[in-house]
Amino acid sequence: MDAVEDGDESVSKADLIETMASIKALLYAHSRKVDELLLPLLAKELPVGEQADIAGKAGEVTPDELTEETTKFMMARIDQDRREHMLGVYEQTMPDEVFETVLEWTCEAVPEDDWASLADRVDAVTA
Repeated sequence: MDAVEDGDESVSKADLIETMASIKALLYAHSRKVDELLLPLLAKELPVGEQADIAGKAGEVTPDELTEETTKFMMARIDQDRREHMLGVYEQTMPDEVFETVLEWTCEAVPEDDWASLADRVDAVTA
């Protein structure tokens, strides 16, 4: 890694791979820490509508590894009307297998009564 940091042009492929993996691991750990600190603060300090807006913008740049956690966080905090709307958008824009996964995450994130109510409102949701 030192050779890469020094700008040595004769760096080996193995050194580049090691450096890239180290940087990605560091960024992933940092992103997780940011979520641990900021997501609860977001929930505590902002109205739900603003939370949804911020979560949507964050979702646009969320690494794939964090998509499940971010989706569950958002679905647990928005109201039924917004859930219904979001699921409708997802259903229209996502491949079926991806949408099915989002439904599973939503089911895990929301209270049972809310999930049952969603089944009455969204055709793709089953109680």
